[in-house]
Amino acid sequence: MSVEKYYNAISKGYGNLYEEEQKQKIETILNIVDIKGKVLDVGCGTCLLANYIEDYKGVDVSSKFVEHCKKKGLNVIKADAKNLPFKDKEFDWVVSITVLQDIDEIEKAVKEMKRVGKKLCISVLKKGNVRKVRELLRGAKEYDIGKDILFIK
Repeated sequence: MSVEKYYNAISKGYGNLYEEEQKQKIETILNIVDIKGKVLDVGCGTCLLANYIEDYKGVDVSSKFVEHCKKKGLNVIKADAKNLPFKDKEFDWVVSITVLQDIDEIEKAVKEMKRVGKKLCISVLKKGNVRKVRELLRGAKEYDIGKDILFIK
């Protein structure tokens, strides 16, 4: 099953399953780093980050998540992390929370995030591809935030 189909299938119950955990991650991240300016949320899911960011734009591969966020009046579009439809350095921050473990070509996704963002804030599940992300974000500051490793570059 593709990532898009998987997240479309679980979209209705996603908030019940992960909302509290995701809120805790966001609040922990925002205690570590001051994310301001124009922000792109890659793999935005239910757009929880939008509650904390003024100039917010979300992207997700799941049409169901995009539809859900648009109903809440949020600035979100359907897009793949490996091919972001934005100009170079268009965003002050690109944030991606617990997304890269679901992407088959992590290199392309990280390259795209670097291209469109001036700064990066990426969390990766510890059981995911931490080593690969560490390689791709060489020199990034790292923080242990529970189930994830947070990279700031």
